[in-house]
Amino acid sequence: MLDILSGLSLGIEVTFSTSNLLIGFLGVVLGMLFGLLPGLGPLNGVAILLPITFVLPPESSMIFIAAIYYAGTAGGAITSITLNIPGTPMAAATCMDGHPMAQKGKGALAIFTAANSSLIGGTLACIGFVFLAPPLAKYALMFGPPEFFALMVAAFACFGGLAGKSVTKTIIMTIFGLLLACVGMDVMTGNARLCFGYMGLFNGVTFLTAVVGMFGIGEVLTTIEKGIKAKIIHPKVTWKDYVESLRLIYKHKILVISDTILGFLVGVLPGAGATPASFMAYGFSKSMSKDPKEWGKGHAPGVMATESSNHAASTGAFVPMVTLGIPGSPLAAIVLGGMLIWGLVPGPRLFIEQPRFVWGLIVAGFVVNILAYIFEVSLVPLLMKVLKTPFTVLTPLIVIFCLITGYVQNFGMMEVVQTLIFGVLGYFCKKTDYPVSPLILAIVLGPMTEWTFRQSLLQGGGSPMIFVTHPISFVLLLVSVVLYGIPITRGILDRRREKREAA
Repeated sequence: MLDILSGLSLGIEVTFSTSNLLIGFLGVVLGMLFGLLPGLGPLNGVAILLPITFVLPPESSMIFIAAIYYAGTAGGAITSITLNIPGTPMAAATCMDGHPMAQKGKGALAIFTAANSSLIGGTLACIGFVFLAPPLAKYALMFGPPEFFALMVAAFACFGGLAGKSVTKTIIMTIFGLLLACVGMDVMTGNARLCFGYMGLFNGVTFLTAVVGMFGIGEVLTTIEKGIKAKIIHPKVTWKDYVESLRLIYKHKILVISDTILGFLVGVLPGAGATPASFMAYGFSKSMSKDPKEWGKGHAPGVMATESSNHAASTGAFVPMVTLGIPGSPLAAIVLGGMLIWGLVPGPRLFIEQPRFVWGLIVAGFVVNILAYIFEVSLVPLLMKVLKTPFTVLTPLIVIFCLITGYVQNFGMMEVVQTLIFGVLGYFCKKTDYPVSPLILAIVLGPMTEWTFRQSLLQGGGSPMIFVTHPISFVLLLVSVVLYGIPITRGILDRRREKREAA
């Protein structure tokens, strides 16, 4: 305990220097801008601005990068809520309830709820970083291909919480998403799959093209068909919204804390990241909810689940990077490269050899989360003016943002075409009540699921018993069975209750 207190004291000394505070504030401003603009996001922001850090001390560089990351993650939620276009991949799940809240005139409440949830999730995750980093990193090191595959199965089991009115339609969309995830080069053989001779498909179907196409362009097409032009409700931002968001957070405090823990644990696992963590938290919380039918219609707990979990996962991703040298997310991989350029060797000895860097990073997590929160909350009145933009102006802007987002993935026209195709597909999914989220999450998790499954079979000599003989994977598979059974059991009980009421 004394080591932790002395480490935190050193971190406070590093972070609260005048220069580092200014660097952190600059990182928050830039990160918020990168998060607000669809197609950029904190990952691109860090990649673009990383060279600037080479002239700064390592601890200052890490504070700058952390500020961009945390603020960018927060800014992505604002675009998801106001425009139904995820500003960042990890904010994609926030669209499901955040945008319907804005359409109901609760846009300010949704943004305040997202900001409060992200602050809680990020702060609790930083506390977890302080006390649980060494044992969690050691536990994550125990995860091999069988364990990661079982974790992916558990994630798919959460799809029951993402289902619409029909579990069958959810299964269909999940399978379709897995098929789309197979498009491109086979990572084990190098052969092209499902490309049909088109060179542009060799890179596969990217996650962002699916997200912005189905949520962005699909939403535009649906709105145009309904003839909604200037009928968008323009909510007035008041402190009453802020106080109401705090009341809702307190009412659902168990949900926020549990999703924070889930997000942090998923973030610690190398390769998982904040995007699947937010979808898993949303699906799990919906499955456990007493009123699951309200989710997806502008239900505040849906925003709480996604925002608390993705911020916790963003922090958790730094744990294996700092303690083991294993990046827990794509952004952590970029930061890992930066650490090597800064002359730092990640691993267990980093706490001993570079305490100013490690503890400065940990304390900076607390500080930049608070700075991002203040910045986001104070600008809500300005940000809510987006909803006052005439629909005739907003529509072409949304389409342009979506197409730019598709193009910057690989700077090719095939991604633009994919975005348009997914937009049309999203429109028809809304028309036919097919849930979009299972397809998107299947595209995200599909490659890793296939990769770990094939690695596990190679490791086990072709026998699937390897998933049973490994204790962790066996436990995760049992949890998956329970998660699969919850929506099925709930559906049976609902049908029986409806029959009794009809009689």
